[in-house]
Amino acid sequence: MESDSKTQNPDPADAPWPVGFLLFVGAVALYLVIRFVDLGIKLVRAIF
Repeated sequence: MESDSKTQNPDPADAPWPVGFLLFVGAVALYLVIRFVDLGIKLVRAIF
């Protein structure tokens, strides 16, 4: 799937999604990862 999209859209400017949308998705994913890591640290501290 990734190689197929690369052959169809070799230029980053021709990406199917706008850059702002990709940045928004990346920011949300990073926020969720930080939240899960924080919850994991709190759980480890509570258990040990």
